[in-house]
Amino acid sequence: MTPLRDLQCRLAQGYHLGMPLDALETEDLLRALASYGALRRSVYALTDRYEKEKIVSDDDATNEATKAVNDWNATVIEEFRSNEGVVGGQFEGAPVLLLHTMGAKSGKQRINPMMYLDYEGKRYIFASYAGAPTHPDWYHNLIAYPDVTVEAGTKTYEATATPVSLEERDRIYPVQAERFSSFAEYELKTTRKIPVVELVPKS
Repeated sequence: MTPLRDLQCRLAQGYHLGMPLDALETEDLLRALASYGALRRSVYALTDRYEKEKIVSDDDATNEATKAVNDWNATVIEEFRSNEGVVGGQFEGAPVLLLHTMGAKSGKQRINPMMYLDYEGKRYIFASYAGAPTHPDWYHNLIAYPDVTVEAGTKTYEATATPVSLEERDRIYPVQAERFSSFAEYELKTTRKIPVVELVPKS
């Protein structure tokens, strides 16, 4: 029983049995009830304030994370374009392209650097998201708008982004994972099936 309910029961029980509490005890209980009520209101106010601040804090953290990713992308994009498609850092020695997509919600152009695989005369990209539990935003973008622009090396071309079948995905993904072990690690980190997308050049 909560403290407030206990106080209420003590008052009600005394009068119900025809044994009212003396004035002093009654006054004490009423004062206690008032104090407890004020305490509860304070707690509710603090809780409400905390929840609002927590939401703002979470939003701020999300915004900061998004800004950090955007800044990182901008740095890679600048390096890519300044060095004819060659990028260092975590992309050192890896084939990298810039994928232009249309934002599924915003309708604005988005550019994301990513590794790709040229295999059997076709070009593939992987929605690995470093093994995160959800697909990257660019994947949702190309599902909504499959017409994309690709920058690879010094060339820029239009393409259609087409997710491959599950069977084809299970054949292609291991090739990338064998060439770059990080892709094998991504697959172990997530329960989702990492999509493989073919970039089909437009004629």
